[in-house]
Amino acid sequence: MLFLSDTEKTEWRRHAREIAGSSAAPAQYEGRVRSNLVPAFDYYIAVDLAGRGQNRRAVEWLEAATLAEEDGLFSAA
Repeated sequence: MLFLSDTEKTEWRRHAREIAGSSAAPAQYEGRVRSNLVPAFDYYIAVDLAGRGQNRRAVEWLEAATLAEEDGLFSAA
């Protein structure tokens, strides 16, 4: 999260809590984060969900992260 502003860090943490407490899908959060950070956000959420024991949902978000990566940035692959 080094490349996020303080506001974005707070927003991502809030989004993570919201997502963990709901059935929100990756597509529902498009437009809420900078477009170039969507793969990183999806990966962040996947890791958060996995840490909460929501493994099936984590896979859904990890797949979204992988599909959104481009230009050889394959951190989620």
